[in-house]
Parts: sequence; C-alpha cells; structure tokens
Amino acid sequence: MSKSNEQWQHLEACDEVLVIFQGPHTYISPTWYNHVNVPTWNYQAVHVYGSPRIVDGDEYYAMISRLVAKHESETDYRLESLPQDYVEKQMNGTVGFQVNVTRIEANYKLSQNRDNDDYHNIISQLNAREDEMSHAVADAMEKQR
Repeated sequence: MSKSNEQWQHLEACDEVLVIFQGPHTYISPTWYNHVNVPTWNYQAVHVYGSPRIVDGDEYYAMISRLVAKHESETDYRLESLPQDYVEKQMNGTVGFQVNVTRIEANYKLSQNRDNDDYHNIISQLNAREDEMSHAVADAMEKQR
C-alpha cells in the first residue's frame, strides 16, 4: 500500500481487518426479462477477514520479489535485476502488510433465480456489450448454470 495512504498506520492496532476482492460485476437491464421488473446488478465478491501485520526489511523485499516473479513469469524482468538503490527508493514509498486469514466469505448474484429464457437472454445481452466486465459476468453465468 502507498505510504501516503494513512490506512496503514492503523493496521497493527486492528484485531481484525476486512479485505474485499471484487470480481466481475455489471448492470442488468430490466428490459432483458420477459416480464416487468426492476434493474439489478450481478456480481461476484470475496470478503477475507483476518489479523494484519506490517512486513518490512528483507521479508518485504522477498514478498515483492515473489510477486514480481509470479506476474512476470514469461519475461526475464526480476526485482533482483534492477538497480537496488532504485528498488529501495520505491519500497520506501510503500508499506508491506500481510493478513493472517481467519474467515472467508464468498458471495455472488448471477441471476440464478431467473428462468432459463431470461437467464440465457441476459447472457446474450451481456456478450453483446463491449466491456470486459459484462463478458466476465456472462462467462461466470455460463459456468454457474
């Protein structure tokens, strides 16, 4: 997290934090149903609860190194290949933290309460849109049913 974000200053004083991982989400038009209805929103989300701790020094460097290696696995870009004074400067502008997970709650609303005609029409309408979120929700709906 950016060191300029004041939230990090409160992490260690918290017994529990909530981290939200928002999945694909999008508006669902009531005109896509075969009956009168209201607009709604389809979504997927995961809430992770746990106790936070600040990570710094060599442990923080190792954490960032693993993160870069994972996301740059198909390239030769590595944290270790950068000038180390540059890496340290960048790390000084951020705060590393970990959350010891104690509870996970996942939830979704993907029009699962709709009949097959409405359900498939919603998927078709979402796929006709140009944005990635609509396509991701359509894909999730196809897999869900």
